[in-house]
Amino acid sequence: MARNYNYPDHSNQKDKGDGPGRRKLIAAVLAAVIIAVLSEMFILAGPLKRSSTADEGATGVWSREESTEQVNKKETEAARENRQAAEAEASREEAEQASTNREKVIDATLTDENLIFPDSDSRYLSEEEINALTVEELHRAIREIRAKGGCEFSNEDYLNFYRHYVWYEAEVREDIWIDEEYLDEPSLTNVENLQYRIYYIENGGLEEEKRLKEEEEARKKAEEEQKKAEEEKKKAEEEKKKAEEEAKKKAEQEEKVKVEESSDSGKASGGQIFPDSSTRSLSDAEINSLSADQLQQAINEIWARNGYIFKSDYWNDYYSQFDWYHGTIPSDQFDAASNLNEIERDNCDRLAARRAQIGG
Repeated sequence: MARNYNYPDHSNQKDKGDGPGRRKLIAAVLAAVIIAVLSEMFILAGPLKRSSTADEGATGVWSREESTEQVNKKETEAARENRQAAEAEASREEAEQASTNREKVIDATLTDENLIFPDSDSRYLSEEEINALTVEELHRAIREIRAKGGCEFSNEDYLNFYRHYVWYEAEVREDIWIDEEYLDEPSLTNVENLQYRIYYIENGGLEEEKRLKEEEEARKKAEEEQKKAEEEKKKAEEEKKKAEEEAKKKAEQEEKVKVEESSDSGKASGGQIFPDSSTRSLSDAEINSLSADQLQQAINEIWARNGYIFKSDYWNDYYSQFDWYHGTIPSDQFDAASNLNEIERDNCDRLAARRAQIGG
C-alpha cells in the first residue's frame, strides 16, 4: 500500500507529549552547541600549544620572532645593569683617588709668603705693583684672590696648590664662579685692574709703552743736550766778555803808561810833544817817529791849546795840571774849522792819517 506523506493538520489537535521527532530536534540542537564550544576551546588552546612547540624547538615564524624579541630585551636590561654598575664603581674609585690625593697634598702647609700679594683681599694694589708683574704672575695674582673668595678650581694642579693653605676653603665651583657675586672690595677692583693689565699687554700695550718710553728718553736727552749746549755757549760768551774786558783794561793800562811816559818826556815843554805845532808844519820824520798813542796826544794838545774841553776826564785832568791849558769850549761846540788855524788843521790831518795808517 502506498505511504501517505501529507503532513497532518495539527491546528486542531492537542499536544500529545514528546514524540520521536521532537527528541531528534533537541538532540540536533545540543550537538550543535557542543560542537561550537569545542571549536572555541580549540581556537584558544592553539597558540599555547604552538608556543609550547616553539619552546621545544619548533621552527614556526611567529614563535621565532617572539623568542628573539624576548632575548634581546633581556640582553638590553643586562647590559644596562652592567653599565650602571661599572659607572658606580668608577665613581667610587674616583672619589677614593681624590681623597688619597687630598691627603697627599695637605701633608705640607705653605705660608702666605709664597703668594704674590698676601694682602690683595684687604687693600688696593698700586699701579706700580701691577705693572711690575709678568702675564703669568698677573694670572697667579687673580687666582690668589679668587682662592681667598672660595673658588673651587677645575684645574687639579691649582686646586691641590691652594689646599696647602689653611685658609683655603673650596666652596664654589669655577664653572659657576662670578667675581661680582663672590668677591668684595677691594678684591673685585684688584681683579679688574689685573685683568686690564693682561689685556693691555696681550694687545700690544707693552710695545706702545716701550715706544713712548723711548720717545720720552730721546726728548729728555735732546733737552739735556740743548741745555748743555746753551750752558757752554753762555760760558763761552762770559769767557769772551771777560777776555774782552781784561784786554780793554790792559789796553787802557798800557795807554796810561804810554801817556805818562810821553808826558814825562814832555813835561819840560809843559806836557806837550810839539809845543810849536800851532805855528809850524810838522815834518814827516817827526810824525813817523811817533806811536799811535803819541800821535793821538799830539792831536789833543793842539785842541787843548785852543780851549777844547775833552769828553774824557783823564785828558781834562792831564792838561789841567799845566798853566797854559784853559778849557773853555765844550766838545759839542768846538768847531775845528773856526777854532783852529790852517797850520793846526793841516798838522791834525797828517797826524790822524798816520795814526790810521799804523792802526791806532
